[in-house]
Amino acid sequence: MVKVYMNEWFFNMGLLGLQRILEYVGARYEVIDNYLLFDEKVLDKFGEYYFDYFTKVYTDRQLSRMLNRLSKIKSVEDAEGLRNFLTSRSVKNLLDKVSTMIEEKYKNRLSEIVTVFSAKRKSSKKLESDAEEPKVSEACEYLEEILRLVLKEDGLRREIGLTYLRNDFYDNFFGQISFLQKTMASKGFKKHVEVFEKDFVEPVKQLIKEETSDERFFEENSRSRKSKPVHTCMLCKSHKAEVSDDSFFGNFFVPLGMTKVARNFMWNFNVAYPICNLCILVLMCTPAGATKVRDFDSLATIVGSDTQQFGQTDFFAFINVSDNLEKLIEYNNLLRLQSGDEHFFESFVQSAIQYHQQRAKFYLNDIMVFEFLSRYESKKSVIKYTHFDEGTAKFLINEVDEFKKIRSVKHRNAFFSRILFGGSLSDIIYVRLREETVEQKGNAAYDGYKMVILKSLLDLYRKYRGGDGMEEEKRVVFAIVNKAYNSGQELHRVLRNRAAENKIQGVSYRLLNFARAGDKNGFVDSLIRMHVSQSLPVPQIVLDMINESKVDFETLAYAYVSGLLGEQKNNDESIE
Repeated sequence: MVKVYMNEWFFNMGLLGLQRILEYVGARYEVIDNYLLFDEKVLDKFGEYYFDYFTKVYTDRQLSRMLNRLSKIKSVEDAEGLRNFLTSRSVKNLLDKVSTMIEEKYKNRLSEIVTVFSAKRKSSKKLESDAEEPKVSEACEYLEEILRLVLKEDGLRREIGLTYLRNDFYDNFFGQISFLQKTMASKGFKKHVEVFEKDFVEPVKQLIKEETSDERFFEENSRSRKSKPVHTCMLCKSHKAEVSDDSFFGNFFVPLGMTKVARNFMWNFNVAYPICNLCILVLMCTPAGATKVRDFDSLATIVGSDTQQFGQTDFFAFINVSDNLEKLIEYNNLLRLQSGDEHFFESFVQSAIQYHQQRAKFYLNDIMVFEFLSRYESKKSVIKYTHFDEGTAKFLINEVDEFKKIRSVKHRNAFFSRILFGGSLSDIIYVRLREETVEQKGNAAYDGYKMVILKSLLDLYRKYRGGDGMEEEKRVVFAIVNKAYNSGQELHRVLRNRAAENKIQGVSYRLLNFARAGDKNGFVDSLIRMHVSQSLPVPQIVLDMINESKVDFETLAYAYVSGLLGEQKNNDESIE
């Protein structure tokens, strides 16, 4: 039996991936405390298991998206949508490859559909009147049949899946190593298995054989191989490993890859690290341990403009637990179940809380959450992580349902993501309220107010760690924030009743800029002038903003602008 212990987060991701592959093929293994135990006989066919697992996962993911898109096109007889579908690069490449592998009876019909609907757009009347041309629904049904055939037939699925996994593995995980060399792109499933086993499986079998036959392998190797010293693996601290100059430079996990040129970043200028063949095999399983998610946190400012926008990016996520493999597997399985949810991390937290309420008290500060994205060609990677402090953990456990009141999907996700991984929550509030100055529908103003409340709550939880003394101050803070919001609403009503609604947009825009810059005097002075011009008394809350005794100026300012921009709505529908 082969025993592999938990280690650093990226290694644990590989260990989880290995467990998932073994579970998929029904191999014999055990999860015990902080290690995985499996029968070494698994290695005899591990190359086939490896690619069979990944080709299924990647093919299922890609083709499921295509089937969903076809279903939508079919439901509305969208000829233009079908043309766009067929001419998209991913679909075109797939159908080109499928056409070389399917029977002649399928091939001719497929070719006809692609030819007809890939042509320039034709009017719906002409399509309906032309008896020789298939209907959109019929074409979609046939394409669905072809895609399901790929999913059903192992031979088709394996060959098609190789293309998908190669692209992902190359860019996000391993770079150009072994079976990911460009010369292997045209090779089939069997050749990939052969190369993988030669490069990664056979060395592990040899390692086990050597260490089983001679327990004193370090001494013997140091005498017989003086030109190439043998050391203990830097990861597992158990097996022998030869020092290699490129052992940790993106070859086995691109996000952590370092450049050999930057020796000054390394201790004692040592850029070579020993990693044993067993740990290398585990690292090759990291894609199976990661969960692909969509992140809206990339808030970017367009240079030379005040316009703000959210970038939508695919990331890989992983939940790390340092001392219990079973718990790590449970958390990441929950994570994977929520991967299709538009409120991904929020849904994970809710599911984890519900899951543990049935067994034991759940503490988020037991775990670390990682998000990463790599680009091998450009030598860039982004890794975000968080370890929850006690206050944040209790905030999420007790208040997670409050996030549902934020209607905008992208702003809600970005706000939650910033709580997890850090970053200014005020930036998200500013962007949402800035949108309201343009839209003037009230939805964005309502979202802004709800985010102000959540930010105030989070500040209190972090200050008191969710403990004694928080409830009383919570009431005080809420009263102050609501007073600021209500004052903004009152000015909104006055301006509307006096047919001066056109002033709201300009005043709000100016106030938002003061709030963002932290200019208390400018903010208060602008409001005083507005109240005087309307013969209104200046609310005490406006003057109190300068003191910041209980609530910071920025929070009160955004609460006031939320009220000024629009009154609270009863509509609970989400908006994009």
